Amino acid sequence: MQKKKILYLITKATHGGAQKYVYDLAVNLPKAEFEPIVAYGTEGRLADDLHRANIATKRLRSARLPRALPESRK
Repeated sequence: MQKKKILYLITKATHGGAQKYVYDLAVNLPKAEFEPIVAYGTEGRLADDLHRANIATKRLRSARLPRALPESRK
């Protein structure tokens, strides 16, 4: 069975409540069924924690989300 990709978008990877929530969601998905990917704007602790947990990440370089979405497909 092919894994389903789940994309989480967050504006900043700095430490905070929303970032903790995204981290918990990504690391607790059943790895046999899902492939979580976290896309974020500003670098921070969340990105480091996700790398240590072997969760795929993508830094979006645009500060505006509509412009960043096509970039996330690369």
